[in-house]
Amino acid sequence: MVGSPRIVTSNAINVIFLDIDGVLLPFLSSGLKDLFPDRTLKALTSIIEQSSSPNCKTEIVLSSTWRVQERFRQDILRDFHRYGVNQGGPLKSIEFYDFTDPCMHSERQHEIFSWLCENDQKVAAWVALDDEELLEGDANRAFRNTFDGHVVKTNSHRGLTMQDASEAVQLLQEQKMKP
Repeated sequence: MVGSPRIVTSNAINVIFLDIDGVLLPFLSSGLKDLFPDRTLKALTSIIEQSSSPNCKTEIVLSSTWRVQERFRQDILRDFHRYGVNQGGPLKSIEFYDFTDPCMHSERQHEIFSWLCENDQKVAAWVALDDEELLEGDANRAFRNTFDGHVVKTNSHRGLTMQDASEAVQLLQEQKMKP
């Protein structure tokens, strides 16, 4: 179980739990010709490139409410691929590794925790990119200790920045250094 001593498989992955609104799609983003601003996709690309290695790939688990509709998931991937083809990098051919349970609509923290419990042995390190609060408040008290050191909270109006990306990479690296 998450938080207790665990055995990680040799083909373990880094996981990015990805929200969309307020992370890749800043609030009040109007007039965009593409779904997401290139600057947020550049930051996401940076996380994937800096945290992946030949022995440990970085994968995306969609935790956004966009996970519920297949059409929305395809729209996201289409824009990832557009960016990757134009700019190079891993988004050119990326697919979602998985998504949190589309039937579960409680607290985002609980949705991610549930996925982690089911997939714990596959995960070497993980980070949640979200504009929602995942650490503070009564609703997040239950798993706060598990999430501490795993969350990058974005500014909803700015979305994912290169500074956020650097923080995410640092959190992933720090987890791998822990015994």
